[in-house]
Amino acid sequence: MIGFNVRLDENDVARAKRMLRAVPNGFPRAASRAINKTATRARTLVIGGIRAERPGLPVKSLRKAVTLRRASFGKLSAWITISTRRVPLIEMAPNPKTPERDLGRSRRRGVSVKAAKGGRVRLRHAFIARMPSGRVGVFSRRNAQFGRYGAARLPIFELRGPSAAVVLDEAGNLEAEVERQTEANLTADLGTQVDLLLRRASK
Repeated sequence: MIGFNVRLDENDVARAKRMLRAVPNGFPRAASRAINKTATRARTLVIGGIRAERPGLPVKSLRKAVTLRRASFGKLSAWITISTRRVPLIEMAPNPKTPERDLGRSRRRGVSVKAAKGGRVRLRHAFIARMPSGRVGVFSRRNAQFGRYGAARLPIFELRGPSAAVVLDEAGNLEAEVERQTEANLTADLGTQVDLLLRRASK
């Protein structure tokens, strides 16, 4: 897994503490709220950026892959984690969607799924199956040594698309742009929270 650490700049910390010195718990209140607001927006930026690079990846899958650990009074930083787990093709709008009793016929027809870069692609040797655990997925059979597909005696394996982490890594300056916007947003959000607490304290 890879991720982003969302935390305040030392200069912003010193300035906010100075301004809120007369407000009980003023600094941790303002800091944690600002960090969490900024981190939530940063997570949205990451998901949107990955989706722009690979429009075939479902938003639901990306929301599971990009997670946020929020800041608290005791820990004034947030962490956005981007999973390296590859997205199962069963989550990429497969057609057909449900297992068929005749897997031989299913393999001959194949399965079409959303392509990560957009559009659809048909996987001729793929089929939908339910595992003994109850999990439904898009599978194929392949000889690992010779790369041969399709024969009923060959091992079964699940087909997957790219991971959110790989797309982020391959997306050029996306990571740097998210960090740049996050830094600017965090300074602004902290200023907003400080002003809010000072106004409330003066009433």
